[in-house]
Amino acid sequence: MRAFWDEHRGIIVVALIGLVATIAAALITRGRKKPSEEIDVPPDPRLELAQQERRMGDISEEMIDFRGALGHYKKADEHLQTTDPVSEDRAEVLVDAGIKYKELAEYEAAIECYKQALAILHKDPEKNQVNIAAIYNNIANVYLDEGKLDDALMWYRKDLLIVENLLGEGHPDAASTYNNIAVMHEKQGEYDKALKWHFKALTIFEKNNKNHPITAKAYNNIALVHENQGKFDEALDWYEKALKVKEKSLGKKHPSIAKIYGNIANIYSKQNKLDQALEWNFKALPIFEKFDKSHPDTAKTYNNIANIYYRQDRLDEALALYKKAYGIGCDVLGEEHPETQGWRRNMEIAEQMQTTTTT
Repeated sequence: MRAFWDEHRGIIVVALIGLVATIAAALITRGRKKPSEEIDVPPDPRLELAQQERRMGDISEEMIDFRGALGHYKKADEHLQTTDPVSEDRAEVLVDAGIKYKELAEYEAAIECYKQALAILHKDPEKNQVNIAAIYNNIANVYLDEGKLDDALMWYRKDLLIVENLLGEGHPDAASTYNNIAVMHEKQGEYDKALKWHFKALTIFEKNNKNHPITAKAYNNIALVHENQGKFDEALDWYEKALKVKEKSLGKKHPSIAKIYGNIANIYSKQNKLDQALEWNFKALPIFEKFDKSHPDTAKTYNNIANIYYRQDRLDEALALYKKAYGIGCDVLGEEHPETQGWRRNMEIAEQMQTTTTT
């Protein structure tokens, strides 16, 4: 063995030196940082959680679980606040939450979400002009639902100024605002102005996609104007057009479908076709109740059914539903809201009639 070592000592030493050098080089390389562009930075788990919550929110929305969707969007926002509270991703989540709050008639919370999103996007207004305009429109829609028409008009004008300058008058985003301005004129009783804006919007919507829910919304709104003008047959024609598009695109259990059912019921009620009016209201009611028993649309349906019962001298049934509608109005819209006041008046009239009948 010793003889072997003595004979091959030089070769062995050289080999050992090479091995040590190789190991040392490997250790040095392992400890040295890569150039910044080559560093593999693991994704922030909070961002992944936020994305997951947002996807789950979208799924809940597709299942018409708006309350569940809102919960997921709020959780997504919580994760994003801990990573980058002024990111555009967070602005998008805040808008998603604002839309759900509006649909659930939680108007102050909706406005707060939209204004937080605006604060983020205004850090780079030139880049985010289109998204800023969209939020202006969303804020106006909330004020429109609340009956604050002057506030709504102010925000619609801010939206329209950006959209028409950037995208042109023929863009669908501009058409959406035309449509909303028309609704505002309708609420003010200015029906000719309302139709003018509605048809301006409809031309654009139909050109882009005749089978889109927003086109159906335009049909529905035109029907409402005709209804308010007493043109009931024309109104029914437009409602039927809206219904075909929405049933095809959203299914038969979406709240938007129930709104059209309710509108058709109102036509039959005005034509004194009370059995048909009840039939359509009872098609709408289970959809609204499943969506949210405390929503103003549910209250409107209670009130509409109660009106028919009142006309049929079914005072006990009418009064019970008026009370339910009024209770929702107080809780959700506030006692001073015009619709709440109308439901209260209906309730009081039914109470007086009931007292007169029983004495």
